[in-house]
Amino acid sequence: MNFKLNILLTDLRWWWLKSRMFFDSDDTMRPTLVESYRNAITQHGGALDLVATKACLHSLDGNLRNLPFFTTDLFANQILHSIFSTQRYAVRREYFAKFGGWNNDVLQWDDWELGIRLMLGQPRVATISDALVDIYESGEASITGTNFSDRIGRWEQALDEATHQVANSNHPEKERMLHLIDFRRIVLAAHYAKEGKTEAARELYAPVYRRLWQPPPPPHPPPALPHHQQRPPRSLPPRKMPNPKLNKILTYIYRRKAPVEFFGIQ
Repeated sequence: MNFKLNILLTDLRWWWLKSRMFFDSDDTMRPTLVESYRNAITQHGGALDLVATKACLHSLDGNLRNLPFFTTDLFANQILHSIFSTQRYAVRREYFAKFGGWNNDVLQWDDWELGIRLMLGQPRVATISDALVDIYESGEASITGTNFSDRIGRWEQALDEATHQVANSNHPEKERMLHLIDFRRIVLAAHYAKEGKTEAARELYAPVYRRLWQPPPPPHPPPALPHHQQRPPRSLPPRKMPNPKLNKILTYIYRRKAPVEFFGIQ
C-alpha cells in the first residue's frame, strides 16, 4: 500500500495534499475536514508545512473518546501519542517528498515512523481544535491486529528506524527525543508482559534500562587523594523555592540524586 501511495504522490500537482489518499474502512472524515484545512492554510498565508486535526475513536462497546492531541511540544507528543497518524493531517507536497515519503520497509507503525521524520524538519504547523476524523475499532477484522505479541519484531523495526533517523539528524533536542523513543520501547515491553510474553518484554526493556539508568563513567577519573587529605563531602539542602511544587521536585532530586534533565527542568 505504501509503495502505491508513493507512486500516486509523484503524479500529483496540488500544492497541498492529504497524506493518505483514501481512508481505511475503519477511518472516516467529517464533511468540514477539507474546508477546515483550506481555511487554516489561508489564515497563515500559505506559510505552513503541515495542518493537523484531532480524531475521535469509536470503541467496539460504543464509547467515544478523543485521542490524545497536544498543541505544544509536538515532536514529543508524536513519539508518545502518534498525533500525526495517517488520517489526521495534511502536508505540503514538497515537504512530504523532502523527507522521503512512506518507508516501504517498515511493516508496523509506518505512519508513526513517517511522522517522526516529518517532525525532524521542524515544520511550520497549524492545528485544528475540533475532532474532524473518526476512527472505528474493527476488532479481529483490523489489519493492525488486536494485540502486540503476534507481531513481535515488527514494532521494534519502526522504533529502530526512528532511532536511526533521530540519532543521525541535526535536531537541537535529539537526545531528549531518543530518550522518549526509549520510553516508548518500555511501553511496548509492558504490552508484551501483559500478553504473557515475558521473555520478549525482558529483551526489549533490559537494554533500555541500562541506557537510561547507568550513565557511562567519566573517561579520565581524577586520581584519588591521599587518605589524610580527603574530606567528607559537603552536603547542602536544596534552596527553598517560592513554588512549593517545584521545591518538592528539587528536594526529591537532591535526596535521590536523580538527574535534573529527567524531570525536564533546565
